[in-house]
Amino acid sequence: MRRNAGHSASFGTLERDHLLDYALIWAALHGRLEVVEFLLGKQPDLTFTEPFHHVTARGAAGHGRHQEIVAMLDDSDAGDRD
Repeated sequence: MRRNAGHSASFGTLERDHLLDYALIWAALHGRLEVVEFLLGKQPDLTFTEPFHHVTARGAAGHGRHQEIVAMLDDSDAGDRD
């Protein structure tokens, strides 16, 4: 039985299947524009909500007031829906 399946996790535990998504969220939060751009090329799940602060990459970028990253994520998300 796999521990912490789905979007629930105990503090300090990251789901292996979402490491790319976690990396994107943290890069967005900390304003790492080049890292966000690189990770977007790896096709992360932009709808993934990390379980500790309950934010997506876009939410993290907005919280960090990184508007250029917010716009980049919005553009990438719009492109995925086309």
